[in-house]
This record gives sequence, structure tokens and C-alpha cells, in this order.
Amino acid sequence: MNACWTCRTANNFSEKGSWRIWQPRSTLCRTLDETEEERAKREELERILEENNRKIAEAQAKLAEEQLKIVEEQRKIHEERMKLEQERQRQQKEEQKLILGKGKSRPKLSFSLKSSVG
Repeated sequence: MNACWTCRTANNFSEKGSWRIWQPRSTLCRTLDETEEERAKREELERILEENNRKIAEAQAKLAEEQLKIVEEQRKIHEERMKLEQERQRQQKEEQKLILGKGKSRPKLSFSLKSSVG
């Protein structure tokens, strides 16, 4: 018999032909029994880990919300800028029409030799 190096319990080996087959004494091999203090410490660490994970999730949600607000604000600014640009182009076209006299924007000029006063 050989001993388990983790818990120093005896294990059974059986020989089959020239091969040795390891057969554990029990299916679970415990190195040390967990004491009450170790269990309490582990539970406390797990609780702290859960609390930290919750805080991280809250911080990520808050950050995502802030990013969404920033994107919305940028979208509004872009839309306002586009409206102003369209209005500027519309005014420019109107001014161009006035200058070129399109769309009956100014009276026709008459070049006649007759005097209208007379």
C-alpha cells in the first residue's frame, strides 16, 4: 500500500498483469477539515466579493447612462447645426434669386426711347 501525498491516507493499488491500477480509498480526498473560523472567513470574503461586484455593476450602469446623455446632447447639437446650415442655404438661395431677378422678384426693366411723361 502507498499513502496519498495530500492527506497521507493509505490507498489501495492492485496489480493486473504488469500494470498497477490505482484505486482510491475514498472518492473524496480531503486535505484538512475546514474549521469554523476558516468557513466564516471564506463566507465573509464571498460577501465582500459580492458587494464589490454589485458596486462595479452600479458604476458601469451609471457610466453607461452618462455616456448615453452625452451622445444625446451631441445628437441635439448636430441637429441644431444642420437646421442652421439649411436655413443659411435657403437664405442664400433667396438672395441669389433677388440678384438674378428670378421668380418675378424685381420689375422688368424697360429700355424705350419714348418718354413716359408727356
